[in-house]
Amino acid sequence: MITIEPVSKQNAKVIYKFEIDNRAFFESTLPSRGDDYYVTSNFESIIESICEDQKAENLYMNIIRNDSNEMVGRINLFPIQMEPYNCAFELGYRIGEANQGKGYGSEVLKQLIKLAFDTYGIDYIQALTSPNNIASQIILIKNGFAFIKRVPNDVEVNGAFEDSIVFERVR
Repeated sequence: MITIEPVSKQNAKVIYKFEIDNRAFFESTLPSRGDDYYVTSNFESIIESICEDQKAENLYMNIIRNDSNEMVGRINLFPIQMEPYNCAFELGYRIGEANQGKGYGSEVLKQLIKLAFDTYGIDYIQALTSPNNIASQIILIKNGFAFIKRVPNDVEVNGAFEDSIVFERVR
């Protein structure tokens, strides 16, 4: 069973280890967070800021744990805009390299959608993927997201600009 747990100061060390362990894997297909992100003192400040923004309901950032209570990924909704519509303009999720292909992404996305609609009061969620990330696109479609558009040269990955594929899900 997969569970979602909000990012907190209590799980910061687990998150830091996960990010360090998976940095090269994630940066092979996603924009780099930069070296400063991985400096311990900076990371602690980032977690504090996330905790404050979560209290203010500006975002919802979570870790994903498997049935052995091991952190296997992250899933986030941000930024949150509640006026005039209740929207999350970016859904982001990442599963660690060692846990790819185990169905965690699809299962946890189902849980997050339920939380977003039933608990957080969100009516609209937008997600972006790389055109090459077919697995992520399949997960989104399986979970009721619809393709909206392709945005040319939208994000920089490894020094080159790539398109983004935009999906949405409405309550």
